[in-house]
Amino acid sequence: MDPRNHPDLLELARASSGRLKGRNAPVHHFTQDSRQVRKGSLFFAIRGERFDGHDFVKEAFERGAVAAVVERIPAGPEGNFILVEDTVVALQRMAFHFRRRYLSGVEILAVGGAAGKTTTKEMLYRVLSSHFRTHRSPRSYNNHIGVPLTILNTPPDSRFLVLEVGTNHPGEVKSLVDIAMNEYGLLTNIGPEHIEFFGSEEAIAREESHIFLHAKIGFARREDISRFEGYMILPPKLLHPPALREALKRAQKREIGVVYGGIYFPNVAWLENALLVQEVAAYLGIENPLKYLRDFESESMRMEIFSVGDLQVINDAYNSNPLSLRSLFMSIAPSEKNLFVLGDMLELGRFSEYYHRKLAREMVEMGHTQAVLIGKAMRHFFEEIQSRAHVDHFHEVDGAVGRIKERLKGKKRLILKGSRGIGLERILRYL
Repeated sequence: MDPRNHPDLLELARASSGRLKGRNAPVHHFTQDSRQVRKGSLFFAIRGERFDGHDFVKEAFERGAVAAVVERIPAGPEGNFILVEDTVVALQRMAFHFRRRYLSGVEILAVGGAAGKTTTKEMLYRVLSSHFRTHRSPRSYNNHIGVPLTILNTPPDSRFLVLEVGTNHPGEVKSLVDIAMNEYGLLTNIGPEHIEFFGSEEAIAREESHIFLHAKIGFARREDISRFEGYMILPPKLLHPPALREALKRAQKREIGVVYGGIYFPNVAWLENALLVQEVAAYLGIENPLKYLRDFESESMRMEIFSVGDLQVINDAYNSNPLSLRSLFMSIAPSEKNLFVLGDMLELGRFSEYYHRKLAREMVEMGHTQAVLIGKAMRHFFEEIQSRAHVDHFHEVDGAVGRIKERLKGKKRLILKGSRGIGLERILRYL
């Protein structure tokens, strides 16, 4: 790559209001994980809840880091340092600078919303990369650290960057799009995810709508705009994908998921994500974009389908909230041969009992009656339907394993769904 497309340490130190201690050199890669360091990396020594990046500076240098961004120069390791007051703020300032100097020719599509961000991001990347040089957020790099790192590692000769933007506290989306200055904003949906920290769905709508703050064009479900328009920031131009309910009328149902336009989607939420991607692709002049989603797979623990002996396992245990759990119930044909293992939907705060009871009723109304429930909040789910369904409740995963193994006798399918903090994937060790 043209060396002019690489910033150097002195430039980055100035951009972050830091001081360079050592010699100047070009930077080719950015990371906060010492295990990912390679020759030419700039390592950010970030202090977290469990680790302090300053303890890994020596390892970063040994792996080839050209310098480390630090709040204090650690004793022992020798090398180049950029000394700053706050390494996270420095990271964000560098990304702000990099976006404007090196990525001015790259158009950014920022993906936000309550659920489906990662799947939408991956779908959009698959479609765009079939026509253009496209970069995307790795995994779920959607927070105050992941977004700036993604921007810094975007090749300047890219045509597009597909950027995932998440939030669980007010102000986070704005702070991230102020760095990204995205030309396009995609809003997957609005729902009660993280409502504990926002207080209402209206406040969530306001927060999520910041994905449109700098966008010249936005894409969002019509139903979300109709419901929350008075609370939202809207772009100059807004396009809407076809409604899921209309698409489902034309879809062919399967035991798991649906077929739409000749493409199989294991979860109806994936179909809704694809409809949003289709709208974006059409605007960009890409014909028949759904064909690029054939055999699409999302990231780990998102509708992973595999077999353990004669048992089919659906591992959707990466996370759970009312929107995604409802979509899962809609996606699976009711059968006494199915066993759902469901964990708490976390971060619902004072609304937790309401949503757990509501989703319990919806599960039964859709014909699902076999479940093992795990977690403190799942007690409300259990109480709501215990007289209408075959359900067991446990507070922890380990305590539920024996009962789950008993309940699986004669079953065809095991479905796992819960918030990340519950760790339902641990059940798979015992199968």
